[in-house]
Amino acid sequence: MVRDCVAALAIGRSALNTKDYLYTIIIFFPRLIRASIFFGFHFQSLLQFVRSWFKKACSSCGLFIALICRIKVEGKRIIETTIKELVCWLFFFHAVLQEAIGKQIMHHENVNRDWQNCDDVIKSNAFMLDNQYACDVFFILGNEGVRQGAHKYVLVSRSSVFDAMFYGPMRGTSQEDSAVVIPDIEPQPFLAFLRYLYCGEAGITPENVIYLLYAAQKYAVLGLASKCISFVDQLLDTDNACTVLEQAHIFNEKDFHSTVLALILRKAEEVLAADDVTYLCDECLANIIGSSKLMACEDLILNACLRWAESECKRRSLEVSDSNFRLVLNKILYKIRFPLLPVEVFMEKIVPGSLLTEEEKVDVMSRFIVPNRPSAFFNTELRIAQRQLKLNRFQAQFEAGFNNKSGSNAIAFKVSQDIILEGFTVYGSCRPSELDLEVKGYVLDHKDTIICSVEKNLYTKGDNDLYDVIFDDSATLEKNILYTLVVSIVGPHTFAGKDGRLTTFSHNVAFTFSHSEKSQTGTTVSHGQLPGLIFALRR
Repeated sequence: MVRDCVAALAIGRSALNTKDYLYTIIIFFPRLIRASIFFGFHFQSLLQFVRSWFKKACSSCGLFIALICRIKVEGKRIIETTIKELVCWLFFFHAVLQEAIGKQIMHHENVNRDWQNCDDVIKSNAFMLDNQYACDVFFILGNEGVRQGAHKYVLVSRSSVFDAMFYGPMRGTSQEDSAVVIPDIEPQPFLAFLRYLYCGEAGITPENVIYLLYAAQKYAVLGLASKCISFVDQLLDTDNACTVLEQAHIFNEKDFHSTVLALILRKAEEVLAADDVTYLCDECLANIIGSSKLMACEDLILNACLRWAESECKRRSLEVSDSNFRLVLNKILYKIRFPLLPVEVFMEKIVPGSLLTEEEKVDVMSRFIVPNRPSAFFNTELRIAQRQLKLNRFQAQFEAGFNNKSGSNAIAFKVSQDIILEGFTVYGSCRPSELDLEVKGYVLDHKDTIICSVEKNLYTKGDNDLYDVIFDDSATLEKNILYTLVVSIVGPHTFAGKDGRLTTFSHNVAFTFSHSEKSQTGTTVSHGQLPGLIFALRR
């Protein structure tokens, strides 16, 4: 049989009602044979037949269908063995297909006799789409030109753009308007788009959300566009952020791009540590690395760039070396703030190699000696994470467990000058093992309006460390206004603080704490959870 086939179905004598024929249906990858060769022998008839077994014939890899036969002709048995022979048989297959249709093997009545009696119109729509039955318009999709059938009635009923294309001012003068070429949408996301039109099934994933949004906006399907936006708002996380960012960049979805970029900048430590970052294009990586809002230390940023450079070298079939890292990083190299690296990291990772020139190394090392000296090559402005300050309101810590299960922890406070609140700290589990804490927190202003919030799972190690929780968006706090931090913690007992101070100073800012009636766990000014705040000074 032909190599690289991904599925096969043999139809025996009972199906054919004859002893002379045995048909085998095989699905091939398009790289083996050009799909256009097969359009001359009733491709759609064959497609209708096969799709009763293979519901996803038109998938992202651009599959098409060929009919292979083993049949007795004048006492001779012809058995397909090679791709070349297959191509030679195409005219023969045309006759075979006609024979099969004549025996009603591929007649629609034999596929499913009762599908039209279904009370559910959505199921009937799905059947017609999946089986490509009675299609009156065809789309040629993506770079491979994969053919996908549809029905004008459904398209026109769901999209004003399709209405204009087929029956309005956008319709061409030629009567041959049944084939629509769409090179900018690949088969799989377009099929998901069609399924939404036919059945109302969105089928949104991180991999296709931007493609679906693009199709929804292109054809004015506002309901699907809204679902795509909601998907990003609700399910976007550090694991899929880079994938979505890259898609938004490809399709020039500026609003999506801004939304995803903001999340990446806020959750930079998690995003930059993930493998997904290595698949970004150089422009997207440069936008991330160049931002002063990137919430990560410079050595983590450097490591992410080096991992990306290694992957890029492999993509370009280049040797993995410092000189090639410098080549592929190009302008990104100068967005890394080398003067902000810890001295030991620079001496260990950069000085021995050739990522930087000798002149650039001397420039950075000179700034280590004279911190306020400007760099001739690199940005020396502190990123927002490097400007973060921390305040601890307790002087000591309980070793015994603190029960958070009775409700929310809360503490009220005022500040003596305007600041930017970035997050807060919590105590971890007091049990000697790795345990999860589910943390949900928000800050209320004096009108009880939520001004920032976060939900996060923390992995604690049973030690007495404090754990940082950064808000999804920072908030500007005005001086002498009462704010309340409210945090619920789901999980095992935790450590807790004691000997809390009413007023604590940090970097010339006075924090004055007071009891909040929203506290349900026993957290007060003097003891409990919520040991600290994370903030930055206004500039």
